Amino acid sequence: ASMHDCLVKLDILGHDNPTSLKRLENMTGVNPILIQLNDEKTMKLFSDTSSLNLKTKIDKDLGTLGVPEFGTNFAMDMLRDTKPSKFEHLVRLSGLAHGTDVWLGNAQDLIKNKTANIGTVVSTRDDMLNDLVGRGMEEAFALPLMEDVRKGKGLKPEYEQAMKDVKTPVWYIESCRKIKYIFPKAHAVAYCIMSFRIAYFKVHYPLAFYADYFTNKAFGFDAIVACGGLGRTKDRIKLIRSLEKPTNKELDEASVLDVVEEVYARGFNFLPVDIYESDDAIFLI
Repeated sequence: ASMHDCLVKLDILGHDNPTSLKRLENMTGVNPILIQLNDEKTMKLFSDTSSLNLKTKIDKDLGTLGVPEFGTNFAMDMLRDTKPSKFEHLVRLSGLAHGTDVWLGNAQDLIKNKTANIGTVVSTRDDMLNDLVGRGMEEAFALPLMEDVRKGKGLKPEYEQAMKDVKTPVWYIESCRKIKYIFPKAHAVAYCIMSFRIAYFKVHYPLAFYADYFTNKAFGFDAIVACGGLGRTKDRIKLIRSLEKPTNKELDEASVLDVVEEVYARGFNFLPVDIYESDDAIFLI
């Protein structure tokens, strides 16, 4: 404790996305900060593959492969369940994904059985606070109530009564009881702005997007398979997915190859390494 007040402590979190955006800006000349967060074609990626202009059919129903936060199986399942149509929905989904006992066994079920929708479930701290105040609860009461729920402390009897007094639906109260941790909204917004800007390049500057993606994933990239064409890529994915116990390395390879398959399906191609043309660290268009 004696050192506590005289040492500087820094929590430094490494993050790929700002590096990606800088790289994408260098390749395309587009300033990411000027990208509109309501770009319709980019928004479509989160609900179908129409913005990808696929030349060959693949068995993917969403366009978010390789988009940070939204490219994993878990995230894509959330997108299928909620069908987001605006940026605000993505922020809520990010909140739901980063909370504990907020989505699985909670909001997911409420959305599936149509009790609630992406706009009404508890997703981030700020939204919960605004919900309660919007129903007519005093701010001074709503804040400590939200703080208890977000830390997983559940609902004190007087808090539950206050929620009932402002006609909070029963499902909402039940949902708050299950929650262990809720994500702050500003954090979710920051993630989604990054993800959406990167997704914009996927739609409008696809080759730059893929060059950046494979640069980030170089460790899981198998050039022999990737340069071998669509058939070879599909065979390798099928082989890995058919293994009884694939290693983490193999699973990573399969998810990178899913993106290789998409590159081919959009009518693009890979060239082998060239001693005169290639870079030593990044993929080039």
